Amino acid sequence: MHLGGNSENKLVLLKIDLKLNLMKTRLIWKKCDIMGNKNTFWLECTDEEVDSQIIPLVLEKKLTPRKNVETSVFLEMIKANRGFDNFHEDLHDESLCNFFLVSCDLKFIESFQWTMPYSGQWNASNPFRRIEVCELESIEQLLEIKPKIAK
Repeated sequence: MHLGGNSENKLVLLKIDLKLNLMKTRLIWKKCDIMGNKNTFWLECTDEEVDSQIIPLVLEKKLTPRKNVETSVFLEMIKANRGFDNFHEDLHDESLCNFFLVSCDLKFIESFQWTMPYSGQWNASNPFRRIEVCELESIEQLLEIKPKIAK
């Protein structure tokens, strides 16, 4: 596709496009009982981020699916859970369509549907807490987050 104009304009457009597609975390589950009582982040990703960051870590055994399922089963879970979050104010960003719980030490991961933190299953005891939205260029940045619970 030809954007026209000089290469500087193309670079600006590319930077703007990349900015819209950063992984996000906006929720934390402290002492998550399904992740070994570790603090766990709710991670929102694009398909490209799943391909470039999640899957390679799982294949290298650096990030383990919670139930220790085979990689092929985990990939099928990702496909089955894929969908668009229609709860947040940034609804225009339909690229964030993959959702995971990731332990804060980056040892465990589990794929879920976007509704998991918001569904009625929790009633009044929802374990998720809203934190300031953090945009991440890499999943490793989760290690650096010191979450501030949002009011």
